[in-house]
Amino acid sequence: MATFKETANEFYELIQNQNFIEALDKFYDDNIISTDNSNESTRGIENVRKSVEDFIANTEIKKIELEETMFEENISAGKWHYIFTNKNLEVLTTSKFLF
Repeated sequence: MATFKETANEFYELIQNQNFIEALDKFYDDNIISTDNSNESTRGIENVRKSVEDFIANTEIKKIELEETMFEENISAGKWHYIFTNKNLEVLTTSKFLF
Protein backbone atom coordinates (compact mmCIF):
# COMPACT_ATOMS: atom_id res chain seq x y z
CA MET A 1 0.00 0.00 0.00
CA ALA A 2 1.34 3.42 -0.96
CA THR A 3 2.04 6.04 1.66
CA PHE A 4 0.09 9.29 1.68
CA LYS A 5 3.14 11.15 0.35
CA GLU A 6 3.56 8.65 -2.52
CA THR A 7 -0.13 8.98 -3.40
CA ALA A 8 0.02 12.79 -3.35
CA ASN A 9 3.16 12.78 -5.50
CA GLU A 10 1.45 10.49 -8.01
CA PHE A 11 -1.44 12.98 -8.19
CA TYR A 12 0.95 15.91 -8.59
CA GLU A 13 2.77 14.11 -11.40
CA LEU A 14 -0.47 13.50 -13.30
CA ILE A 15 -1.40 17.19 -13.04
CA GLN A 16 2.07 18.36 -14.05
CA ASN A 17 1.87 16.10 -17.12
CA GLN A 18 -1.59 17.50 -17.95
CA ASN A 19 -3.34 14.17 -17.34
CA PHE A 20 -6.27 15.94 -15.67
CA ILE A 21 -9.01 13.41 -16.47
CA GLU A 22 -6.85 10.50 -15.31
CA ALA A 23 -6.15 12.33 -12.03
CA LEU A 24 -9.86 13.06 -11.63
CA ASP A 25 -10.87 9.45 -12.25
CA LYS A 26 -8.18 8.00 -10.00
CA PHE A 27 -8.25 10.34 -7.01
CA TYR A 28 -11.65 12.04 -6.74
CA ASP A 29 -14.82 10.73 -5.11
CA ASP A 30 -18.08 10.50 -7.07
CA ASN A 31 -19.65 12.99 -4.63
CA ILE A 32 -16.95 15.66 -5.01
CA ILE A 33 -17.84 19.29 -4.34
CA SER A 34 -15.41 21.58 -6.16
CA THR A 35 -15.17 25.28 -5.29
CA ASP A 36 -13.19 27.81 -7.32
CA ASN A 37 -12.86 31.33 -5.95
CA SER A 38 -16.27 33.03 -5.65
CA ASN A 39 -17.98 30.92 -8.32
CA GLU A 40 -20.80 28.56 -7.40
CA SER A 41 -19.69 25.08 -6.31
CA THR A 42 -19.66 22.22 -8.82
CA ARG A 43 -21.16 19.02 -7.40
CA GLY A 44 -20.59 15.44 -8.51
CA ILE A 45 -17.87 13.74 -10.53
CA GLU A 46 -19.69 14.05 -13.87
CA ASN A 47 -20.15 17.82 -13.49
CA VAL A 48 -16.54 18.28 -12.41
CA ARG A 49 -15.38 16.11 -15.35
CA LYS A 50 -17.38 18.36 -17.73
CA SER A 51 -15.72 21.45 -16.21
CA VAL A 52 -12.28 19.89 -16.65
CA GLU A 53 -13.05 18.87 -20.24
CA ASP A 54 -14.28 22.42 -20.99
CA PHE A 55 -11.09 23.83 -19.47
CA ILE A 56 -8.94 21.52 -21.62
CA ALA A 57 -10.89 22.38 -24.78
CA ASN A 58 -10.73 26.14 -24.22
CA THR A 59 -7.24 26.61 -22.83
CA GLU A 60 -3.72 26.57 -24.18
CA ILE A 61 -1.51 25.37 -21.36
CA LYS A 62 1.93 26.90 -21.68
CA LYS A 63 3.34 25.76 -18.35
CA ILE A 64 2.42 23.75 -15.28
CA GLU A 65 5.28 23.37 -12.86
CA LEU A 66 5.21 22.05 -9.32
CA GLU A 67 7.67 24.27 -7.45
CA GLU A 68 7.30 23.04 -3.87
CA THR A 69 5.33 20.57 -1.82
CA MET A 70 4.45 20.43 1.86
CA PHE A 71 3.27 17.35 3.74
CA GLU A 72 1.87 17.13 7.25
CA GLU A 73 0.31 13.81 8.28
CA ASN A 74 -2.56 13.39 5.78
CA ILE A 75 -2.55 16.93 4.34
CA SER A 76 -0.50 18.15 1.41
CA ALA A 77 -0.11 21.39 -0.48
CA GLY A 78 1.65 22.09 -3.73
CA LYS A 79 3.03 25.40 -4.92
CA TRP A 80 2.32 25.57 -8.64
CA HIS A 81 3.54 27.96 -11.30
CA TYR A 82 1.25 27.92 -14.27
CA ILE A 83 0.63 29.88 -17.44
CA PHE A 84 -2.67 29.41 -19.30
CA THR A 85 -4.14 31.26 -22.26
CA ASN A 86 -7.91 30.94 -22.60
CA LYS A 87 -9.98 31.15 -25.80
CA ASN A 88 -10.36 34.92 -25.30
CA LEU A 89 -6.56 35.21 -25.40
CA GLU A 90 -6.40 36.21 -21.74
CA VAL A 91 -3.16 34.99 -20.19
CA LEU A 92 -3.18 33.78 -16.60
CA THR A 93 0.21 33.37 -15.02
CA THR A 94 0.62 32.82 -11.33
CA SER A 95 2.46 30.95 -8.67
CA LYS A 96 0.45 29.83 -5.65
CA PHE A 97 -0.14 27.08 -3.14
CA LEU A 98 -3.12 24.82 -3.72
CA PHE A 99 -4.38 22.43 -1.06
